Amino acid sequence: MHEFCSMLEYCELSDLGFIGRWFTWEKGRLASSNIRKRLDKGVVNMEWWSLFLDYVVKYLHHSISDNCPLLIDTMGVARRRLRTGSYKFRFEANRCLEESCEEEIWHRWVLSSNDVLIKLEKLGGHLQRWSHHIKKDRVVGKRNLEERLLERYDQ
Repeated sequence: MHEFCSMLEYCELSDLGFIGRWFTWEKGRLASSNIRKRLDKGVVNMEWWSLFLDYVVKYLHHSISDNCPLLIDTMGVARRRLRTGSYKFRFEANRCLEESCEEEIWHRWVLSSNDVLIKLEKLGGHLQRWSHHIKKDRVVGKRNLEERLLERYDQ
């Protein structure tokens, strides 16, 4: 660890800190055997720091891996100011199992000639609408199946 800290100092890199959970690696699910460590860090030089004054570093929740992804949002506080009153994008993971998912994403991404942030915003809005239609279709389909089952049950 001493060598790592010396290397950071030699390269003039500084730890960005973080908000949220304090660990990036976890092993063991039971409280008695659970181990948590902060293994991953965002480090930058002074030039980067001068470019991104409003940054925010978050450790996200892990899913399959035992490591938590590290998100460095370079707009950070400024993005929160822009989003006041708006909703957060949420995408249900099971939508990836839909046959048309990859095609929906691919078409929206390729057809857009904007920069990455605008493409992501437009794609997010499209995926939300697409997901809503799928959910609505499933509810209607379920209702139809239940009605057919009741009809057969009554016969």
